Amino acid sequence: MTRVTKSVAAALLAVAALAGCGGDDGSKDSDLAAPFAYDTSKPLQLRTRSTDRGTGGIEVRDISFAGATGGRQDAYLVLPGKRTDRPAVIYAHGAGGDRYELLDEATKLAQQGAVAITLDMSYSPRRARQLPTQGIPGVRARTQVEVDSVRDIRRAVDLLHSLPEVDDERIGYVGWSAGARMGAVAAGVEHRIKAYDLVAGGATPVSEYLSEAPQELRPQLEPILNRTDPLRYVGHASPSALFFQNGSQDEIVPIPALRALADEGSDPKEVRWYDSGHVPTAQAWSDSRTWLADELDLS
Repeated sequence: MTRVTKSVAAALLAVAALAGCGGDDGSKDSDLAAPFAYDTSKPLQLRTRSTDRGTGGIEVRDISFAGATGGRQDAYLVLPGKRTDRPAVIYAHGAGGDRYELLDEATKLAQQGAVAITLDMSYSPRRARQLPTQGIPGVRARTQVEVDSVRDIRRAVDLLHSLPEVDDERIGYVGWSAGARMGAVAAGVEHRIKAYDLVAGGATPVSEYLSEAPQELRPQLEPILNRTDPLRYVGHASPSALFFQNGSQDEIVPIPALRALADEGSDPKEVRWYDSGHVPTAQAWSDSRTWLADELDLS
């Protein structure tokens, strides 16, 4: 591979990282859902143990369950007492984070009466594996991690459907940074989730990535990048509701990328900007809980 080809491929990977830092699939278009299909009949094999992380009557369980693509997926399950048929919300962390990163926010929502689950996503360092770093193999490998992350989200919905504490018709999602990027993709194929809160998530058009690549690589790159293009999927979120929460001073995700993702989102949606950087403010998290309570009928 030539020096320029290597450089462009590396640049594509860097931009992709920047944009995403920190059964019945219900899809309108089966071709959209196809890359994220998995064996939904696979037993969950839930394992659980108590922790001392709970507070104020909230129980936090350390759980694992059979993942969509092999292995086991770790999570914290946060329960607000013994009541059944409660709304439930999935929390997905940013790049470099893990299931602990948004546990405080999940616990605050549980204090309002919702079940919450915080996931170790496929891009978590706890689940990281050695990947190619250059060229088409590098782009393909990173795309596969994103595919697996969307499957992580869908498998978490399977788990919530199996719990008597959860009302299957009132499931929400909160993703921050990379979790927002993955949520934007999931929104186009996973409509068992009624409401998606996407915090500090952005995306750059595939055409811009391709314009920086050597001409001879573009036919190979385009289908790979399209496979998990958030701008392609987020426009198919309806009837699920979308909430975009962005910082006007975001120093990690470019502002045009934040705007692009929000603009492409289908209705119903709400877009709210904050005078903040990439890390959400206390007000943003409060707004998140208020929006979820309204969308999921959390009394």
